[in-house]
Amino acid sequence: MTRFTIGAATMQGMKRAVNQDCVHVQVCSGDLALAVIADGLGAYADSAEASTFVCRHVATAMENRSDVLPDRRSLTALIQEANLHLWQQALDESKVLRTTVSALACGVSHAIVGHVGDCRVYLARGEMMRQITRDHAHQDSGPLQQLRRRLSAGDIPSARHRLTRVMGDNPIVPVDVETIPLAAGDRFVLCCDGVWDVVDAEKMLAILQTHLEDISAAEQLIALAREHGATDDVSAAILSVHQVDAPAAADMVPQLARRNWLTSLLS
Repeated sequence: MTRFTIGAATMQGMKRAVNQDCVHVQVCSGDLALAVIADGLGAYADSAEASTFVCRHVATAMENRSDVLPDRRSLTALIQEANLHLWQQALDESKVLRTTVSALACGVSHAIVGHVGDCRVYLARGEMMRQITRDHAHQDSGPLQQLRRRLSAGDIPSARHRLTRVMGDNPIVPVDVETIPLAAGDRFVLCCDGVWDVVDAEKMLAILQTHLEDISAAEQLIALAREHGATDDVSAAILSVHQVDAPAAADMVPQLARRNWLTSLLS
């Protein structure tokens, strides 16, 4: 049985000169699959360069590991390497190179996620959909703020877009890392804010339930984002897990320390 399948789709925003998102998906071997999404900050002309570099740097580093899933320390290190490169290049060339990134690697029994910014990683398991990553941004999710965004049709910048942590802004960036035990049938969704701002988790789950092919689900997700008024670049990746091996005893220790909501995913 195929252990993983994967698919991705992206579309340039109607108000963008170039697509500032970058998405990479790959089944590196029978025992390792990878998805990376990066969203360059729209206010800066070189955002597409920043997102492309980070996406390719993280993907290449993971691919070179062959079939070995990175641990927390190595995943943090390679994201920080990409960040330092952006920061130094920005100084050398007197330009702004800032982007977000979310990277997911799946192995035989568990997955690992590295995250900076406000792209999101969700996990669909059975009838439940959970957001794994935490947005590094000021929150603007109350009913009045949502109404203001709809009425403004995206013309007035939302406070949600004021990021508190991005790649390329400082020589060192904190990286959120989560390790997630896998179950057969799990499906991960990686998407930029252009998607999740207008398509909620319930609608995402409905798409996954009606589109079993990953590429079809990704394409439908960004199409729905456009239908719901998204004017920014829209990108999504879907990674499905079809086979899981029992974790080694040593792998069980860090799982016990995960956040409380992970317990509900395993029930």
